Amino acid sequence: MRDLVSGATYYAAKGDGAKLNGRPIHVHPYDPKDLLFTVYLGSNAHPDAERVARLARRVRSLGAASLDLCLVARGAADLYYMHSAVVDSKLRAVDIAAGMLIVREAGGLVLDLNGRDLDLPLESKARTDLVAIGDRQAWEAIR
Repeated sequence: MRDLVSGATYYAAKGDGAKLNGRPIHVHPYDPKDLLFTVYLGSNAHPDAERVARLARRVRSLGAASLDLCLVARGAADLYYMHSAVVDSKLRAVDIAAGMLIVREAGGLVLDLNGRDLDLPLESKARTDLVAIGDRQAWEAIR
C-alpha cells in the first residue's frame, strides 16, 4: 500500500512480517501516559467515538482507513477506532484488507467492537467497524 502524500510504501506478506519502505515495522508497546489514537470523528461517527477520543493524550485522523491502520502497524498510533452510526459509512473489505494484514504482521490486532479478531467476509455488501491496536492493553483502556 502506498501513501500518495508522503510516498511511503507499506508491505506485508502472511508470516513474513510488515515493512515500511523495505524496513521492518512493529507496533508500539502500550504507554498509558502517551496515548495517540486515530479515531473516525466524521459526521457519521457513532457517539461512542467521542468517548474513545477523549481517552487519548492526542488524536489524529487521516481520513483513510488503510493509512490509519498503517499508523498502528508502524507504532505511530496506539489505536485506530472506527465506529460509524450509518451502515453505508462502515468499512468494506476492499478498504481494509491490506491494512489489516500489515497491522497483524507488525504484531498488532484488528478486532471487532466486541474485542474478537475481525473476520469480514469478502462480499461486496459486507461492512464493519473495527479497532486496530498495537497492544491488548489499549483495548482494555477503551472498554
